[in-house]
Amino acid sequence: MIAEEVRKELIECIHFGLNNKNRSISLSMPHRLYATDEQSQLFEEATSKNTEYKTMIDDPIVSLLSNNIDSIIQGVKTRVNFIDLGPGYPVKSFIIIDELLKRSVNVKYYAVDVSPYFLDRAIFIAQQKDVNATKLERRFETLAPILNKDLTPKEIPRLIFLGLTFNNFPLEYIVSILAEITRSNDICLVCHQPSDGLSKHDLLEPYTGNKIKAFAFEPLRIAGISQDDVTYSPKLNKQVIETCFTTIHDVAWEGETIPKGTELVTAQSYRFPSNKVRDALKKEMVIKNEYIDEKTKITLIKLSGQRD
Repeated sequence: MIAEEVRKELIECIHFGLNNKNRSISLSMPHRLYATDEQSQLFEEATSKNTEYKTMIDDPIVSLLSNNIDSIIQGVKTRVNFIDLGPGYPVKSFIIIDELLKRSVNVKYYAVDVSPYFLDRAIFIAQQKDVNATKLERRFETLAPILNKDLTPKEIPRLIFLGLTFNNFPLEYIVSILAEITRSNDICLVCHQPSDGLSKHDLLEPYTGNKIKAFAFEPLRIAGISQDDVTYSPKLNKQVIETCFTTIHDVAWEGETIPKGTELVTAQSYRFPSNKVRDALKKEMVIKNEYIDEKTKITLIKLSGQRD
């Protein structure tokens, strides 16, 4: 989705919130965070180059993948279609793929993302490793028809990988998307961080600092709001981490006034209890294994589908 379309969406959301006199206006939809190359680059800065985020989220995922790789790829035989949902810079994905290649598995790689920047990065890395690669510039919600009907034959199993982007969607919503594209002979590997066992400080710390602030502000910049008009503070709203900007004075904007004290939420990351995540997955899929980092509670879950 191009930036102009996202800009119109954001403006409509803010107008709607103002018309309803909402003191907190949610602009959060994952695709709105990666509408431009600049946004994608800021995301990379905010994650891989952000010590708090890297320590609490990225590094534990890498360790879980590396330490459990034999169990994760158990069941993969001579060939597999690797479906990478939101690869970003696909370091984690290629921990799995590199091991498959070492074992002489024929891997065909599909990168699925709304960001052309990250798609090009993922395809470049795959081609450097002589892996047959295809990029799919689309939202996850639109993936099932093309993936199931046109691209990947039933006789070739798939390994579907979704990292912490799993937490960017309401639970039942993302589980239904995964169930629709995962067959009984597929492996689906998802990552999440639950709410249980972590303090509010632990949950919010990766979302503090100037790098994450710059990334989270981009939707407001696209909508025509200045950094001078807002202050940033991440919030834990029930079981949702919100990147929240609050207007510090009345803001003249698009023919209206955004009142002082209005909260503008640009991104949400859900943190559900572990048992709720398991229950939602069991309704639609089959849980094969679970791998947990005890310090950060980052969890990888290996699944298969319930349909052929």
